[in-house]
Amino acid sequence: MGRTIQGSFSGHAKFIKEQLAAVKTATLAASVNAAELGTALAIAETDKKGSVDRGQLKNAWESKPMVFGAQIRNGAPYAGYVEQGTRPHFPPLKPILAWVMRQFQKDEQDAMPIARAIQWKIFHHGTKPKFIMKDILPKISKVWQAEIESAIEKIS
Repeated sequence: MGRTIQGSFSGHAKFIKEQLAAVKTATLAASVNAAELGTALAIAETDKKGSVDRGQLKNAWESKPMVFGAQIRNGAPYAGYVEQGTRPHFPPLKPILAWVMRQFQKDEQDAMPIARAIQWKIFHHGTKPKFIMKDILPKISKVWQAEIESAIEKIS
């Protein structure tokens, strides 16, 4: 035989709203913490993969709180091309030449053949992806999960 439970839920509504607000606050904080750690990991991975010339890509990593979580982004105009690589295309020579001159301490005349060789290689083969974010996402996911579990445990 089943039992019937009677009661009023009027007092529980306030408790439920408070708990939901606490969960929302805690998960947002956990997401922001995970994104900040993820930004530090992205900076380190950029260094590790040798993607640093003048530091624009490395210094463009940032975490940003959002309404329902947080975001890790890189505002460098070429960040997507570094991450995913490119198909073959004919790149402009001037930035490649400037890069060769910086990297190899060459004057323009000595750097030009190297720059043209790089330009033709990109024209025929594109560029390989570095997968900076792709490679650190599992670590960020684990941190985020641990942060969420810890936050919810504190509320319980």
